[in-house]
Amino acid sequence: PRPLVYWMSDTHCAPEGMAFRYEKAKRADRVYCAIHTDPERLLRETGVKAEWMPYAADPLVWQPRPEIEPIHDIAFIGHHGRYPARAEWIEGMLEAFPKFKIQGGVFFEECSAMMHTAKVVLNHCEADSINMRVIEVLMNGQCLLTPHTSDLDALGLEDAEHLLTYTSLQEAISKCKFALNNP
Repeated sequence: PRPLVYWMSDTHCAPEGMAFRYEKAKRADRVYCAIHTDPERLLRETGVKAEWMPYAADPLVWQPRPEIEPIHDIAFIGHHGRYPARAEWIEGMLEAFPKFKIQGGVFFEECSAMMHTAKVVLNHCEADSINMRVIEVLMNGQCLLTPHTSDLDALGLEDAEHLLTYTSLQEAISKCKFALNNP
């Protein structure tokens, strides 16, 4: 059917995955990208014009759950194996915080509930742009520790106001300690 609209997401993938996404974008009449820098990248690499449409999350799934008591200091819920910098960062955080929950392969309500078992939810973006986890944790109403990315200002998200950001492992450890000591 026409018009065909394509929203390109999860572009931190293997070259085959990007080729698949690029082919879908070429067939679409209108293209949106979840990653802030992808419209420029898409235009440069394929000639396809796109607009930024940031991530969002379903408020029926991602919401505060005061009935769930946090039992972990921090948690990382998501994929961690394929991306070496993320795995290295998680290992550094695990050394600093023994009450650490790591879980992959959970989605939607189960993921939201699992996040609520932690006082601080960790994120590590592969690109210089937020990922889905940022929106999910904020909608849960939880303390989020995430890298500082260039699109935070465009989204109106401020460090120490809406979330905690870091630019290094040491800064992440320091801010996580602060959050745990100052709920």
